[in-house]
Amino acid sequence: MGDAPLPLVPADFTRHADVRDMAQAIAAVAENLDQAYPLLAGGDRVTGEPALRSVDPSSPSTVVSRFPRAGAAHAAAAFEAASRACDA
Repeated sequence: MGDAPLPLVPADFTRHADVRDMAQAIAAVAENLDQAYPLLAGGDRVTGEPALRSVDPSSPSTVVSRFPRAGAAHAAAAFEAASRACDA
């Protein structure tokens, strides 16, 4: 049948196997954790003081990444870019 992508199944962190799998995935990218990343809105990089953070849901004290807060203008720019891409 070929290399069909596997279906995405939401993790259930009440299950030991899902907690273990998340821990293994985090360990695989550990050197890239807790870094600041820009947002992309309408093709433009949005930089600034990281105000938000993404955490590992199985270990909320583990910060995965930090990023700036987007405003309404950023959301509008992203929406416009997506609309143009869909019209193309």
